[in-house]
Amino acid sequence: MAPRSELTPALRERICELHSAAGWGYKRIQKRYPFISISGVRYTIKRDRERIGGVTKPRTGRPRKLDEADREKLLDTIAKNPKITREDMLAKVSYKVKYDSIRRLLNAKNIRKWRCSWRPYLTEAHAVKRLQWALKYRHFTPKDWGRVYWFNECSIERGIGVKLLYARGTSLGRGNVKAYPIRGGINRFVIKELYRRILPTLIVHEDSIFQYDNAPSHTAIIVREALDEMQIEVIDWPPISPDLNPIENLWSLLKQKIYELRPELIHMRNTDETKDLLIATAQEAWNLLDWKHIENLSATMPHRVEAIIESQGWYTPY
Repeated sequence: MAPRSELTPALRERICELHSAAGWGYKRIQKRYPFISISGVRYTIKRDRERIGGVTKPRTGRPRKLDEADREKLLDTIAKNPKITREDMLAKVSYKVKYDSIRRLLNAKNIRKWRCSWRPYLTEAHAVKRLQWALKYRHFTPKDWGRVYWFNECSIERGIGVKLLYARGTSLGRGNVKAYPIRGGINRFVIKELYRRILPTLIVHEDSIFQYDNAPSHTAIIVREALDEMQIEVIDWPPISPDLNPIENLWSLLKQKIYELRPELIHMRNTDETKDLLIATAQEAWNLLDWKHIENLSATMPHRVEAIIESQGWYTPY
């Protein structure tokens, strides 16, 4: 038997029985079981009263550096602040242990580290309107969604006061998809002039539908009047619904492509030259996007609508 290996419960009981009932001494028992030392026989017999059915009580081991109060305090803090940092967790327990000990505690409690996912705050009223909208447009086929021209703005967080506005039509080719860089803040007057400049040449089919979100700059009276004058049909749009707009996914692809082309932009100073380079790079990145991605995003609309219905107007995976 290997050194320090555990005896079986049956063997422990047999040794104790030979000593108590048969009157055997330690040496005689050791000769009967030569793979057990004299000290091992003696220890087994002396600890007999502490066992039940020959089974040894679990060892207490070293005292835990984190007592029950420390553990509960740490777990309560994490529950209240899931974004707590590693350093703050160590400080919460006064650096009594290393982070590996905290990690093992969290694993035992099935507490995992997850990547944060941004979601807008939805209320009951928002959910009701989103569900009503989804039920209204549930009959739209992929071909119907192909008539929709999506409009959205994207802020590239690199230069000061730089915003890029894009319009794209899912039913047209790449030649009719254009990017319009605009300096300065985006307000209702900027949106109105942009609509007047691009929509008459972009939306050329009578059955086309125009989409924009519910931001105040888009829903202002002067903007709606301009759309009425141009006789452009506008799709109803529910509040707080970026998960319904496939163009939102396009911005992630665009920003990824920008920094693939010009990784140095991350560290450049905020100057006019940087802003000009950013705008030029964004236009170049837009032209390099795979058109299949855009078509695939448009084709997800029926699934997005069904996801809204399934969640009863609340959050979706998109």
